[in-house]
Amino acid sequence: MKIKSLLATIATLGLMTVGFAAPAQATGGPAVSLVDTNDTLSGSTISGYDPSTTIRLAIISNMGSVTWNNNGSGASLVSVSGYTAQGLWLQGTQDQLNAALAEISVNKPCGGGNYKIYAEVTDSGYVQDPVTGHLYQQGATIADFEPAIAASAATPVVQGGNNTFGYLATVTNPLENLIVSQFFGNGWLGASDSATEGDWKWVTGPEAGTSFYSGRGDQNGSVVGNAFAGWSSGEPNDWGPGEDYAETAGNGQWNDVSNGFMQPYTMEWGGMQGDDLSQVTVVSDNIDLTVAGAFTGAGTEADPYLVADATALHAVSGCGSESTYFKQTANISLPSDWAGDQGFQGHFDGNGKTITFAPGTVATHEGFGIWGFANSSNSSFVNMNVSGDIQSD
Repeated sequence: MKIKSLLATIATLGLMTVGFAAPAQATGGPAVSLVDTNDTLSGSTISGYDPSTTIRLAIISNMGSVTWNNNGSGASLVSVSGYTAQGLWLQGTQDQLNAALAEISVNKPCGGGNYKIYAEVTDSGYVQDPVTGHLYQQGATIADFEPAIAASAATPVVQGGNNTFGYLATVTNPLENLIVSQFFGNGWLGASDSATEGDWKWVTGPEAGTSFYSGRGDQNGSVVGNAFAGWSSGEPNDWGPGEDYAETAGNGQWNDVSNGFMQPYTMEWGGMQGDDLSQVTVVSDNIDLTVAGAFTGAGTEADPYLVADATALHAVSGCGSESTYFKQTANISLPSDWAGDQGFQGHFDGNGKTITFAPGTVATHEGFGIWGFANSSNSSFVNMNVSGDIQSD
């Protein structure tokens, strides 16, 4: 059974910079300097590379998202998650990537907070976890779980090397999940419950033999201790014979599958005794950001996102998901140019307050109304009052 739920699209709003780190590289060598200028990465620079060499730039936001407004830089998108995502991976010459940096805007996370945006540049096909330093690269398309393990274990971190071999990626935190899913997309992960049904263990890397999830997602399964798991809603469900292996998708959600699916895999290097990751050159920088957030609240049923005005109501669409809750806290009057063409996903409590349409609003077909449509059968609306001069068409 393939992934069944979708990630919410993060709303594109402004940021406020509170400081940025100095470039980590020595003067004269390859370097990247990351700055925030009016909610864009304009002014950020890459230097020190041969101007004819093709290099890759990864931008990683551990909250919110970034958008590449591709406007003729000549760079190309490598990552699978699209032009707006927490992770962008671009390819081009140094000049092309410098032009692309000026086209990247940074977007406000729904709940706000303190977070980082990372930039890293390589002349290889690697992405590096900016916290652990682990390296990742996509392997070939392969049909079964065990061959993916064997191929990863036979791949040195540098071509022809005789140490620091890889392993089928293990994903143990949200940032790592972001990197593997948004940069490489769907593929095998190094996890299985083939030894004991319902006991999901990492079977590769430094976590080999460690249980991280117990049970089935459709039968109140849960993570083990403080472990991380990125299962899609209702997964793992052992739906078909031999669904004993984990896969991830470009939306960051996992699924349990059986052997026989043709898909790629992600290799990981790092954390094993004797590993030497210095053989791969990655230049990097980061900036620290803080934002007030589109909403107060946490978006949970117990602590919903609070919707107090039309600006917040418009942000509801981009911040929704099947498990996100909103609560209206004041009467809201919609402006005359309100465009209800966005979709809704989540749970909205009108709290007995009123949403008032501007006079003459046509609100009886898709593309109008408060939202044009609800894009999930799990969405709900309660305690809502709507008023105004609403014409039928």
